[in-house]
Amino acid sequence: MIGPDTTVDELLAQRPDARRILRDKGIDTCCGGALTLSQAAEVRGIPLPDLLTAVGGPEPLVRASDSVRAILAAHPATASVFEKRGLMGCGGAAGPDEPIDLFASVHRIDVCSLVRELDEAARRPPETRAATPQAPSAPLYPAFLRAALIATLTLGATFGAYNLLVIHLALGPVPGSHNWAHAGFQLWGFVLLFIMGVGLHAVPRFLGAELARPSLARAALWSSIAALVLVAFGRVGPALPGTAHSLALGALLELGAVAAFAIALGATFRRARPAPDPFHRFLAAGTLWWVVAAALLALGATGAVLRSDADHAARWNEALYAAALFGGTLSWIQGMFLRTGPVFLGLPPTRPLAVALAFWLGQSGALLSVVGRTTIGRAIAETLTDVGFLATSASVVSFAIAVRPFALHASSHAPGSDRDFGRIVRSAFGGSLLFALLATAYAVMDLVGALPDRLLYDGARHAFALGLVVPMIFGMAGRVVPIFGGAALRWPWARRWGVYLVLAGLVLREAQVIAVFLRSPWLLNVSGISGIVAGAGVCLASASILATLRSSAAAETAPCASDVAISGDTIVATLVAAHPEALPILIEAGFTPLANPILRRTMARAVSVRQACRMHHIDLGVVLARIRAACPHGAGPVKLRVLSAAAATPARLALGEQPNRTTDQ
Repeated sequence: MIGPDTTVDELLAQRPDARRILRDKGIDTCCGGALTLSQAAEVRGIPLPDLLTAVGGPEPLVRASDSVRAILAAHPATASVFEKRGLMGCGGAAGPDEPIDLFASVHRIDVCSLVRELDEAARRPPETRAATPQAPSAPLYPAFLRAALIATLTLGATFGAYNLLVIHLALGPVPGSHNWAHAGFQLWGFVLLFIMGVGLHAVPRFLGAELARPSLARAALWSSIAALVLVAFGRVGPALPGTAHSLALGALLELGAVAAFAIALGATFRRARPAPDPFHRFLAAGTLWWVVAAALLALGATGAVLRSDADHAARWNEALYAAALFGGTLSWIQGMFLRTGPVFLGLPPTRPLAVALAFWLGQSGALLSVVGRTTIGRAIAETLTDVGFLATSASVVSFAIAVRPFALHASSHAPGSDRDFGRIVRSAFGGSLLFALLATAYAVMDLVGALPDRLLYDGARHAFALGLVVPMIFGMAGRVVPIFGGAALRWPWARRWGVYLVLAGLVLREAQVIAVFLRSPWLLNVSGISGIVAGAGVCLASASILATLRSSAAAETAPCASDVAISGDTIVATLVAAHPEALPILIEAGFTPLANPILRRTMARAVSVRQACRMHHIDLGVVLARIRAACPHGAGPVKLRVLSAAAATPARLALGEQPNRTTDQ
């Protein structure tokens, strides 16, 4: 029989006519005769299933175009291969509904090798070792992402829209504490919690290792949430008692949360010991910058306590924003896109030199901006800040040159699963280039002594926040959350139009820049409504992501035993989750794949008890009777009937029913 382990010489001995087929595929039939077909396919970069089909081998069980979910359902034994390669529960219990070649690309695995491993696993008999029920640990990312979205929907984007409207309509004074609370919820709540949630879930899978110190990761979540509330109260200032101490406590909790996040990721990296990859340095630097930002927050809070004045901490705000946005956020966006974006969009290979240049320019820009903002009042402060602006702008442009997001491409995985992803991400790159243009204009004008209007600086910063950060977050969330949770994106129209409204809000906001150059103050009234438009967009996009998270959670919720019927139509995983007593009975009856916890999280979610009995040629009625007798909630009469030969119509036989066999009614 011709198979993956058949050598080229053995193949030619059985089928001399295969020489022409091998030669057409570039396989050496002389000096390479000792190679197996599997090895020859890998050397030439040919999918093994295609080669086996061409030379008359067995029909491949796994193809690169098959979805991970479909292969797990059809061939449960492949679960161990996917887990080893970094799946680790991604996509929910049934696995992500994504093609295998996409999975291989994202995880930097040779697709031919992966397909060969999966095909070999699919042909092996199921494992038979005993096992006890083992519930998979709940993923961390949903709580982080929900908290991030709640933050932006409360005192984040929506509160900022209210503040902007009050200012432009002259409805009354807006205290500085309002702007500080808005910025804090957007920065530490929306942006950082999103980075933490995605990072803690995706990075271990990129590295091929379990998350180290998960308890620290959970502590980071609750510490961040507590810090948000305490810091927001502390920003109120002398109007209320205890604000300085509240600010200090919140700042320390935030520093602890960021440190816990950094330690968990660092320990995971040390456990995995991966080969060097450019995206590693972006994520490492970005994490370090978040630590710096938290330290600046704590430093300002300490000064506020010493002076008994919570408003004193505001002098550190600009340095904190520079560290968090230009250092932490930009580095994480660039690093994660470098790892996933080209695969999702089907982009050409990245340009390594431009990637390295983008990294070092970005780090230099963040450093100069932070130093410049911490030396306010000195002659060199503005110069350092301006040069930092220029370096950050150059980093953004260099990164766009490196990854070529606007390049025309022939193949993309995005259209098949999320048609809006490409448009949203490209609009985010457009926002980053707008930031680079405005920031460069401001910095150059300031360096030559032209005294640029402060509205130009504000326009650049909002181009970064509304043009780059927010669209990239919602674009990536709509793409990866369905992969993480195994549920389709809910209300994709809400995510799409939500991002479009955010971008429309950005256009309205930049009317203030036009007002500066055209000297048309009336345009400021146009920018005043930008917050309402962008805030409405954030609400729409958030609703889509929250609904998707809810769908993913519903698929993982353990059922109540009294609510789950012991019948043939019940899904195997649901039955075992509600009635653990059924697991040893099923294994003993012949459902040996259920002995493997990984297979219980995959195969068992895709088939009913009736389907499983048909596949394994097991009497359904006997199995259900034994389970009902063993389960406290399953007592009661066992309804059985005999399917006679006369009653075995073609339709019933097509459904798998056999004559003279007992079945559940």
